[in-house]
Amino acid sequence: MFHSIRAKQVALGLDPWAPFANEEEWVLVKWLIARVGQTAIDEFLKLPITGHMKTSFTSKYTLMKAIDQLPRGTEWKLKRITVKGNVVSNGGQRESEELELWLWDPIDCICELMGNPVPTQDSSPSPAFENMVAYAPERDFADDEGRSRQFDEMWTGDWWWEMQGRLQEGAVVAPVILASDKTALSQFCGDQEVWPVYLTLGNISKDIRRQPSKHAAILIAYLPISKLECFFTRLHVGEIKAIFTLPSCFGKLLHPLIYVHWFRLLQTFDNDLQTFRLVRSSCQHGLNAVVLPADVLLRPCHLIPCFTHKGVVNEVEHFYLNQYIDLELFERLS
Repeated sequence: MFHSIRAKQVALGLDPWAPFANEEEWVLVKWLIARVGQTAIDEFLKLPITGHMKTSFTSKYTLMKAIDQLPRGTEWKLKRITVKGNVVSNGGQRESEELELWLWDPIDCICELMGNPVPTQDSSPSPAFENMVAYAPERDFADDEGRSRQFDEMWTGDWWWEMQGRLQEGAVVAPVILASDKTALSQFCGDQEVWPVYLTLGNISKDIRRQPSKHAAILIAYLPISKLECFFTRLHVGEIKAIFTLPSCFGKLLHPLIYVHWFRLLQTFDNDLQTFRLVRSSCQHGLNAVVLPADVLLRPCHLIPCFTHKGVVNEVEHFYLNQYIDLELFERLS
């Protein structure tokens, strides 16, 4: 891949360091990006002594514009995802939320890793992953007799041998390793956040994979982070069976207590009736029941029972949630 990029540069009459002026400027940019934050880069470039360097960039903005011109193995793709929640609007439609998923083609990323030269101390590329990538499984032994098997790299495991046996001759196993670091969240405009996902290969030696300077892991996607307000996350529907207080010997309670039978979380939506279908929740072969302080109640709701041939409410397992009106308003209108 890098040979093809260089061939395009030669055809256009560009130096290997393009879009930067020379190798010295290229080394400076690498140091700035690796060692200095973006705010400090701007401050550095505004120093009077920096003007004598006569770099092709004069601010953080022009530097980032130049970096954007660097050749890339693949392009970012935007995939818009519509998530339908379980919250129903006044119009009777389920609310939804639009999410943005930015990602690279994983096949292109794998090809880039397999063809990526490892930079040496003088920043010149050495042969592509020389002695650092495995293309076939191996069996390592701790003794000369081959009795004590040892497992180190991924390609020394039995799984690799099994997978290799399933492939046609000349094919190579390329185990994909995905990783995400919650502490590396990047914040963009407003409250939009993303969760970066990185891709690397089991073919690459673990000693190389764990060195960030070797670039053995590629940022492959930004997973969107959203509050998903179109979903009920903390609301539960329950049937209050009793309201009571405890004797004073149990201490002073600020609120009465309620004995509640829970329903399962709002999950099943009936498109024909445009409402949720509720099922009683169970726990250890019995009803899922709890005692709670009455102040946790948010509001009353009206449940429509799905009667069976028995016609007994206490034996009904399924209900429909009438989320437009509560029981009090329902009785006034009926």
